[in-house]
Amino acid sequence: MQQRRASIVPTFTIKRMAAEGAWMPAVGNVATVMCFAICLILNVHLTGGSNRAIFFLAPILLLLNQDSDFFAGFGDKQRYFPVTVAISVYLVMTAIYSMWEDVWHGNTGWGMDIGGPDWLFVVKNLALLILTFPSHIVFNRFVWSYTKQADSMPLLIIPLNLPSGHNNGYY
Repeated sequence: MQQRRASIVPTFTIKRMAAEGAWMPAVGNVATVMCFAICLILNVHLTGGSNRAIFFLAPILLLLNQDSDFFAGFGDKQRYFPVTVAISVYLVMTAIYSMWEDVWHGNTGWGMDIGGPDWLFVVKNLALLILTFPSHIVFNRFVWSYTKQADSMPLLIIPLNLPSGHNNGYY
């Protein structure tokens, strides 16, 4: 009976393998990140880079393991942190890319005369994007630590998101 119980208990856990320097969690993490990158590339080429797709693709990062090489401080408590950071970074980067794409005029140069419409467009949209950073930071800090935060901080930063939510990119 004791032999049966001993065989039921897993002898290799992720933390134990990571402590012994096993390479399996690191290989799994590399494969997970590569799969996520390939899915993002396919999203850009197949759907034109839909922003909604990141909410379906980011949960791939839940497959990340704790290992001693890449994610040393990563544990069960921070399981959802890579997902939320990937979503935040993707949304910020696509906003910056779309601003760049709207202003770049091919081989003729930037066309951003000081005070011109393109310059105003970039300044306005960058300011609106920067207004969303406090919400990204507060939310990602919460997902990392899962500690109760003061209720006043999210209530103070919610109004900063409203102007960027109603921005359609045109005057």
